[in-house]
Amino acid sequence: MPNDLGMELGLWFVGVFALIGGLLAARLGIGVSPIMAPVLIVAPGVSVREALGAALLAEVFVQATSLSTDDRMQAVDQTTFRQLAALAAGAGVVGAGMIGMLGDSSIKVLVGVIAGLIGIVFFFDLDPEEEDARIAAGWGAAEPAEPRAVSAFGETFSYRAMRLDEAKSVAVGGGVVAGLLGTGQIEVHRLSLLRRQRIPSVVTTATALMLGLVTAFAAGVTHLLLAVIADASITQVSSLLVFIVAGSSVGALASRRLPSLPGEIVLKGLGVFVLLLGCFTIATGLIR
Repeated sequence: MPNDLGMELGLWFVGVFALIGGLLAARLGIGVSPIMAPVLIVAPGVSVREALGAALLAEVFVQATSLSTDDRMQAVDQTTFRQLAALAAGAGVVGAGMIGMLGDSSIKVLVGVIAGLIGIVFFFDLDPEEEDARIAAGWGAAEPAEPRAVSAFGETFSYRAMRLDEAKSVAVGGGVVAGLLGTGQIEVHRLSLLRRQRIPSVVTTATALMLGLVTAFAAGVTHLLLAVIADASITQVSSLLVFIVAGSSVGALASRRLPSLPGEIVLKGLGVFVLLLGCFTIATGLIR
């Protein structure tokens, strides 16, 4: 009975945070897993593998909704996506399979560290207008690059993508980390595509969300399949997924009806929240 109660409380706990996370992530064009992975991994009645799998699948539903709005799908750099997607998704599966190498406490500490770092990135988020101005001025133009053009939001973004081999390495590394720890892939791609490949911020955001979606799907399904094969019941995993899908989907859909938010202030507040969430997760891993 206590275990059933813990699981029931854990499911509502998951549903509430999926709703909040979906609302903010879809509105701001960021990943939901920096919120969901730390929350799920400390939720009562949820195993580590189930937590990470569910956090990744929450990412899938939120980003699918986010990409379907405001022409974001048209803003995806399809060439870059095709070059990186298979590497990122395959690495996500590998990362998910590696989880057995670490104990639960170690995973909680590492998830907390990653969440804390992402919170810091949110707080000190790059100024997209400043970065776009540098890209338009030919930042790094002397380096080998491929000309690209993407039409979205009523305009055409022309640029030259560079350091593509480095982007492939980032895709592999980000995929492994995402599969192993359930978070981080979208933020890694955003930084890499904008600062290293010199892709404009609008295209960077959409492409990073698309890469994050396919990575999260591959790694999340792997986690949940292995959880069922190990010792989790189909009923428990199904219940967890219902609350994840319902919460994150409702949050993402509701974000369309929200008035415009002061993005910089909200992102800084979210950064502080995710940093504190990461610290709490680290503490739960250290205190057995």
